[in-house]
Amino acid sequence: MKNKEVVITDRNITLKENTRSVVMDAGSKELMEMYSYIVCQNGGDVLDIGFGMGYSANKMSELSNSYTCIEINPQIYKRASEWAKNKSNVNLIFGDWYDIIPQLGLKYDGIFMDTHYDFNYSLFESYCNTIAKEGCILSIYNYHTQREKNTMNRYEFVLDIETFTIPVESSHTINWTEYRNSNFIKTSNKIKFPKPQYTI
Repeated sequence: MKNKEVVITDRNITLKENTRSVVMDAGSKELMEMYSYIVCQNGGDVLDIGFGMGYSANKMSELSNSYTCIEINPQIYKRASEWAKNKSNVNLIFGDWYDIIPQLGLKYDGIFMDTHYDFNYSLFESYCNTIAKEGCILSIYNYHTQREKNTMNRYEFVLDIETFTIPVESSHTINWTEYRNSNFIKTSNKIKFPKPQYTI
């Protein structure tokens, strides 16, 4: 995504070279908010990889004490910078998480990653070992491609397919792990929502 030109509209973000390649779709707003609730269960300091259309950024910055986002695409980073104005708990970093994480020197209570055309995607969890606080919640979009399903917590999120600009399945599996004793492990599917109406 670093060297890819994108087209940003109110409905989606696509690659200019291939508009069928959707980076983020407006229909995913509620899904990104659900990811945010899961990742931000500890509050505290949260790291988000990929700004997209800002859906996770909006919710995570609201649910956490501090919100840090690493964004690799110049156009999306510019949009993120406009969004971040006057938000005192937001820290935006331009670049590739692969290069930046080893230099951060910080640890986080929650980490979320949702990137596009990321050649280092499979290395992300191992990088998170160096920046996770005890009890850190880690969620990765399509985390199930990284590890066995029975080693992760799981929540099935029903999608409103009518809100998407592209064909999608009727549900999406959200997986997450917690950092315990130097490992990301399955703990409990119980989700601590900040609002009673979201209690499962």
